[in-house]
Amino acid sequence: MQDLTAYMQDTIAVLRATAGEGLEKAMRAAIEAVVVALEQGHPVLIAGNGGSASDAMHIAGELVGRYKRERRGLNVIALSANPAVLTAGPTITITRRFFPARLRRMAAPGAFSWVFRLAEIQKISLQHLPPQRISA
Repeated sequence: MQDLTAYMQDTIAVLRATAGEGLEKAMRAAIEAVVVALEQGHPVLIAGNGGSASDAMHIAGELVGRYKRERRGLNVIALSANPAVLTAGPTITITRRFFPARLRRMAAPGAFSWVFRLAEIQKISLQHLPPQRISA
């Protein structure tokens, strides 16, 4: 139980520190970038590896489908949603080649790209991404 208590205390400390670092401003900027991309007819591309791939698919599903009310689906694509493609090569290939290649092909200027915890992708593909992006 001590490990759980320490983990929870660390989490609380991180959340407090994050809230004090202008999180609201960063979130508003990210939301605005998503809205602008969608209003201009560009897709929102979401990527993740491992459990973050599930997060990416979940978020895309919520935005494409009905979230809290009936509305038209939004143009959101989870790049990790095709298991046949994802399992065709080792993880390093996915990290270094697959996502950056898909981002380059699909992210036209104005598209919004959201990449979950993929340091390798960020290092390799930032030059290919449009200016609107966030990393979780």
